[in-house]
Amino acid sequence: MTGSGSLVSIPAFTTLFLQEIVRRIVDADDPERIILFGSYAYGTTIRIAMEISCTSSPGLIRSGE
Repeated sequence: MTGSGSLVSIPAFTTLFLQEIVRRIVDADDPERIILFGSYAYGTTIRIAMEISCTSSPGLIRSGE
């Protein structure tokens, strides 16, 4: 797959790779907090959670619904 939002295969999660992910998220959305979790110890998956401020309307914002 190619294009924006596509999954790409990477050999392993390095500190530099994770720093780049965080930098791009901060540049795009400026979240209050970023939480990286998953099977980082095994180098297989990571999951990303972001805490963002939303002043326009109260409520829960869900991605992918």
